[in-house]
Amino acid sequence: MTILLTALLVMIFSFIAAVVIAAIRPRLLVKSVLPALGLTFVLAVIASYFFLPAWTMLSLAGPNLVALLVFSAIFYTLAKTSGEGVPDKSINISALGGAVILLFLLVLLVRSLFGYEKTHEAIDNNSQVADNPPSFSEEETPVQVAPESARNKMQKAMSEVDNAQFYDFGDIQAQVIDGEPMYVANVDYTNLFRWFRGDGTPGYFQISAVDPNDNPTFVESSMQYTNSSFFNEKLNRVIYSAFPSWYQSGSTYLEVDEEGKPWYVQTVYQNRALTWHTDHTNAQVVVVDPETGEASKYKADNAPSFIESSYSPAMASDMNDKYGKYGQGLLNYMFGKEDVLIPNENGTENKVTPVFDAEGNMSYFTDYTSPNEDSDSTLGVSFIDARTGELRLYNGEEYTGAMDTQGARGIVNRQFPEKEWTGSMPIMYNINGNATWVVNTLDPSGLFRQYAYIKANDADVYAFGDTAQGALENYRSALASTDEGVEASEADREEAQGTVDRVVITSGAEDANLVQFKLEGDDTLYVYNTSSDADAVLMQEGDEITFTVNRSEDMGTVQEITDHPW
Repeated sequence: MTILLTALLVMIFSFIAAVVIAAIRPRLLVKSVLPALGLTFVLAVIASYFFLPAWTMLSLAGPNLVALLVFSAIFYTLAKTSGEGVPDKSINISALGGAVILLFLLVLLVRSLFGYEKTHEAIDNNSQVADNPPSFSEEETPVQVAPESARNKMQKAMSEVDNAQFYDFGDIQAQVIDGEPMYVANVDYTNLFRWFRGDGTPGYFQISAVDPNDNPTFVESSMQYTNSSFFNEKLNRVIYSAFPSWYQSGSTYLEVDEEGKPWYVQTVYQNRALTWHTDHTNAQVVVVDPETGEASKYKADNAPSFIESSYSPAMASDMNDKYGKYGQGLLNYMFGKEDVLIPNENGTENKVTPVFDAEGNMSYFTDYTSPNEDSDSTLGVSFIDARTGELRLYNGEEYTGAMDTQGARGIVNRQFPEKEWTGSMPIMYNINGNATWVVNTLDPSGLFRQYAYIKANDADVYAFGDTAQGALENYRSALASTDEGVEASEADREEAQGTVDRVVITSGAEDANLVQFKLEGDDTLYVYNTSSDADAVLMQEGDEITFTVNRSEDMGTVQEITDHPW
């Protein structure tokens, strides 16, 4: 029924032209006008079924113009072959209708060309700007595995699915399940024949998003309405039938509720008045039951609690684009380029990367660079809340001279040329007061190998590790061995004392050693560079020591040990 109504809306101008022509030449009504309308309507139904134009003036204007041209062509052909001839006024009527539609489209184009600044302003009103990226907590911040690695493992596990030859691996989605960040991926039909013979897709895969050693689990759950289904079981058509006046942003994606039941989720939106610009502040989310096809729509921040992504990656990417480029309008972006920020395209989904914070909230990450093609430095990073659409921009002093995501990946790529390992999924965090890229290292098949931590404004300070914790400890050691680590500001120093509880000696830069220790009753990890105090390697558990230290987060950089037993 929705498609039939769409076809009627697409033919509004055709109906008007038909009525006027029939009034001018009634004898043409049966021979030419009605047959032309009927054939045009059939073509409009077919086109509407496949293209799904939204029920808005913006979306229907173009199809109305096309339908009017088709109707006119069919009518003129039938009128000439009937021997009645074509009334001159009917030509003028069709031309007038086409002119009205073209004028409307021209108004939309002009308003859209000069509406970029207002679109930026709408996003800016729901944004925050801060100096430094989110602080990294060793115990709480989840360090994610790149989705390429998870995808590789899931593809190898397809043999667990009955009649696996019927199906292919679908889109991968990040979300929290039972308090743990996970990747979820649906199973799709491979083609029309498989869909016709099948009786719903059999289920979905899930795998930890933070444990590189985890293996995928297949969860059986029959789904009739999916992305890969056809005709009336295809999800975008189901959503369109329920909410035809809303545009769909990106593709639908799978999310799992507290009981393990999968739901398909689709971000929908409308445009700002009389423009082709997305109204990002009024995004809503449609939730579809894949068993029954029942669809419900919610405001983005009022969606069911299990839904992480009320805002799709595609919409987040568009927000980054509009926010970074058009703060001073389209002309400035094209010519002046003052204060223009270009979002990088190194994200894992639609140019952005889903990441989780310590509370399990999901955001979309990307970094901005200069419009200068030769630039390889970042001008800031953004995190867009996947539930509310709030954009948080971090562009403080820590970004002075900081490399962008491409530079961070390049450092990883250069470390393992013989193995052809590559960097993936760079995310920036504030580690011990330093803007730091956390990067996955993947082998040529896409499997995870190591983590890399890279100081964003110093390409010579980086560390690798097989685990997130190991890479972090190596990175902190690398930080402590730099001049900045050794010669920290006097104003931030404080005196501390206690009994050594645990101690380990590691190699530092330029033949110096690093003494890493913890005190009894103190969870702080202290690091001491022995370049000017070689005897410090004699430290043992149980030693009573006094020292000066610079603290940041849960780490302390020791400047001098003033009292010790060795």
